Amino acid sequence: MRFKELHIGGGTPSILDVRRMKGFLSGIFKSFDFEDGCHMAVEFHPTSSSYEKLMAVREFGFNHVSFGVQSFDRGTLRLNNRSDQSAKAVRESVADAKRAGFDTVNIDLLYGLHGDDPVKLAESLKKAVMIGPDKICLYSVQPTEHYLSKVCGMKKSEFFERRKGMMGSALDEILRTADAGGYDHSVAMSATSGGESGGMISFHKKGFAPQGGLTDPNGTAWSVFGIGLYAFSNIHDK
Repeated sequence: MRFKELHIGGGTPSILDVRRMKGFLSGIFKSFDFEDGCHMAVEFHPTSSSYEKLMAVREFGFNHVSFGVQSFDRGTLRLNNRSDQSAKAVRESVADAKRAGFDTVNIDLLYGLHGDDPVKLAESLKKAVMIGPDKICLYSVQPTEHYLSKVCGMKKSEFFERRKGMMGSALDEILRTADAGGYDHSVAMSATSGGESGGMISFHKKGFAPQGGLTDPNGTAWSVFGIGLYAFSNIHDK
């Protein structure tokens, strides 16, 4: 069979050096078949990204790169045991990806992180808009039991209520900032719901046509190859 999409990440493959990355990707392309013009997406982190690594994945045909920024607030990152990163590092990574010729350059942010609040969340979105990627995806944190007990120190119901309130308070400012910065948006599920699934908001530059998805324009599911701790695959509707 031939896959129509390839996603590597959830987990961050940019921790690999160029030699190991090429070896890893060579194994995939020797073992599996992909459609011509396949949508190929990979996740990078600004602190482990480089122009050389970006060019290495471009050589294999990857056309979409997502940078897992999560938050621009350095205090929030520290509380969540995430690598420290500056806005400058993110800006340079996005510039490198554009120079490497990716069709889509995306920044991922999270809402509901321990230590975050509506003001910090809105500021993170503002900084992402100022950097100017093709897309910005704002996802809800999906907490594990360890995250709830050891990092947040709260019960699941308390966490979800807090996450809901954070997005509810920040949403209007976020949408205004995105619109003023030249971005349209779409909402998947309700980002202000109190449910466990939360939701996500995808922002894309006005006039930019997002690529990828699990279905073709006729609604037929296609096969997606995913690698990563938090990745998933879709093979013949399974």
